[in-house]
Amino acid sequence: MFSFYPTLKSYSLSRKGFCYMKLSLRWVCDHLSIEWKKINVPKLVAWFNTAVAEIESFENLKIDLSEYALALVEKKAEESIQVTISEWKKTALLSFRTDALQGGWYLVKRVDGAYRWATHTDFGIEKEGLLPAFKVDKKSSASGSWKKKVETEDFILDVDNKSITHRPDLWSHRGFAREVASYLQTTLVPEKNFLADVPVKTVKDHFTATKQFPVSVQVKTKGCKRFAALYFGKIEQAPSVPWMAFRLMRVDQRAIDFIVDATNYVMFDIGQPLHAYDAQQLDGQIGPRMAKNGDQLPLLGGINLTLQETDMVIADGKKALALAGIKGGALSGVTSETHSILLESATFSGSVVRLTSMFHKLRTEGSARFEKEQDAYQNLKGITRFVQLLNDDAISSEHAPYTVSLGELPKPLVITITQPFIEERLGMNVKKTEIKKQLQNRGFEVKDKLVKGATTFTITVPSYRATKDIKQKEDIVEEVGRTIGYLAIPEELPVFAKKPSADNWVDRLLRIKNFLAFSAHLREVSNYAFLDDEFLKKIHWHVSYPVQLACPISDQRTTLVDSPIIPLLQNVFEVSAKVETGGFFEWARAWSRLKQHPYTVTERKTLAGIFYKRKGTIDFYEMKNLIIDLFKTIGMNVDVVPCFERPRWADKYQSADLVVDGHVVGVMGKISAILINKLEVQDAFAFDIQGDFLLDHGLKKTVFKPLSKYQGSFLDMSMMVPLTYSVKMIEDLIKQVSPYIVAVRLQDVFQKAEWTDKKSMTFRYFLEDPKETVSKELLENVQAAVSKAIHTIGATIR
Repeated sequence: MFSFYPTLKSYSLSRKGFCYMKLSLRWVCDHLSIEWKKINVPKLVAWFNTAVAEIESFENLKIDLSEYALALVEKKAEESIQVTISEWKKTALLSFRTDALQGGWYLVKRVDGAYRWATHTDFGIEKEGLLPAFKVDKKSSASGSWKKKVETEDFILDVDNKSITHRPDLWSHRGFAREVASYLQTTLVPEKNFLADVPVKTVKDHFTATKQFPVSVQVKTKGCKRFAALYFGKIEQAPSVPWMAFRLMRVDQRAIDFIVDATNYVMFDIGQPLHAYDAQQLDGQIGPRMAKNGDQLPLLGGINLTLQETDMVIADGKKALALAGIKGGALSGVTSETHSILLESATFSGSVVRLTSMFHKLRTEGSARFEKEQDAYQNLKGITRFVQLLNDDAISSEHAPYTVSLGELPKPLVITITQPFIEERLGMNVKKTEIKKQLQNRGFEVKDKLVKGATTFTITVPSYRATKDIKQKEDIVEEVGRTIGYLAIPEELPVFAKKPSADNWVDRLLRIKNFLAFSAHLREVSNYAFLDDEFLKKIHWHVSYPVQLACPISDQRTTLVDSPIIPLLQNVFEVSAKVETGGFFEWARAWSRLKQHPYTVTERKTLAGIFYKRKGTIDFYEMKNLIIDLFKTIGMNVDVVPCFERPRWADKYQSADLVVDGHVVGVMGKISAILINKLEVQDAFAFDIQGDFLLDHGLKKTVFKPLSKYQGSFLDMSMMVPLTYSVKMIEDLIKQVSPYIVAVRLQDVFQKAEWTDKKSMTFRYFLEDPKETVSKELLENVQAAVSKAIHTIGATIR
């Protein structure tokens, strides 16, 4: 039994895998009106490498057939086989081979006067194995005239597959011929010369069996774009023909028998993989569908697959017959007993085929082509090319009077582009006639007209270029550029307009980082942009309006950071067991959805930091002064006021907004007790400041204020203050008492358990008189005024 999806190969990046695609120059020239010997191969390769893709290497292949002859199997014994070699008038005993059939013709090789079976490795095939039986007549085998039909000299081109992943049309000899025809100044042989005339019966997605076509066909998945089939009620089980077998071997394909060889030949010839089923093994219907989880599919070669629901299969009414686009199944393989077949030619979704191929680690020549998105107009040509091969070699067959075709053809892709657009993108002038010529030479239909003084082209993209390669105007520009030659584009350095821009933000950011690193003793970190889902579960953190990826890079990181404090908390959790006290800061970004517009995502720059102690507490006011000093470092004065909208990570009573020029630009505060308990530390303090504001806020012009010529003085005042009053409120109250008070500073804060609604605070205020030294009388008057002001808020002097 054999599979007619091409032979399985590995994913190896060696020559044995799919790193290279081999092409035969003589095979290419079947499709060109030029003699292969007239082609300068090195120049062709050099042009192709600069204009199309990469030909990794080429070699001049010559085969000497003088030491080969066809032998007729006369008798089979247990350990040997007797053959007659008519060409050499010899009878010989050769080693036993299981596939040898009495009366069959097989190729033998003469080595030092002895004879052995010819192998694939004798002709450069990297897989071992004996050559199959050949279809020849007694006269040609006796005279050796069959050798005249075998091409003994050729050029083999190794095309780098990675360079043509976007060009499914180049995965065939005709596609290559189409591409090089213009360069070689020749024309393509008309396609009709290679195709038999078989009528087509087109239906949408279901065909009911008839007497002439006794198999129903139905498409049950969108993964199959087009599906065509031709029923052969009779077909000769013929051996391989020499000319075809040797051509296939030159492109690393083993010869098997005529039907298998013909399906492979069509794929390499025009790029359309085919598959043949033993019609007697079908239950009267066939078609593509998606598999069910757990379904079993035995493949040829002893492989048994357990399918998943993302796999696409070809099936009859009871069972899966093949892994669509990849490999045939053992249940419907063609054997020596097969005398009727159903030939399938389809167009499958490239993504579905690739997903299945990667999951099951199966890749074939067929799947390599389907992955690239095949031309939807091509599947019918694959069937008629197969029929033509049968006719050319007089293989006896009878097929249905029509091919059944399911699925709609895509609408032609039309792109409108102007000549100035092409010239501007290429950086050179290109004649209108040259643009039309280059595109038309490659199968594009081009119409032009003058619109507002500019030539406008209406271009219909050929179907074989529209599946993956040509999609937009820029692709047309590239097509014109590469065909006229990139070397024709004038060498000119691009001109960049240099405009002055402010870079003071660079210095400001550096000063901020230096302050946090060397004055605050924090370590800078660079966390992931995604929250760690496992850490979120640990701290019971719920993102209110999450920004999540549709295709996350990891199952553990699906949500973008909404607050930079959360990754910093994770940093603390990960290191606190080793370092008792410390902290981190990060210049980061955060993302969130607007409550009023949940589909709108906002992104902001942020400066965030955290201090922690595994044992002991952190002084809120010490941290407050540190943040104030941070702003002073970049020339800003910041006010610390009670939170207007406290973040969820902050402590209810020890948090505050940071205000600059009346705008809230950040928040700071102790980490809430709920989070602290989950971090295995005793205390932590964090801040989150708007990054854009820090870098972009214009600073007020600094004006020097001369120092007072006269000596000033200061007074300390301790008081019992209601808990509802903040430090800033008291400072502002004292400053307003007298114009002679130039500064107020908090000296101490103290609380006792028995003071349920008050706290003790000590302030120092500084006085200056611009006209004279501060007198005792002025001190007393100001002190009295301050005391009076303090009493108005319910505070008492201690």
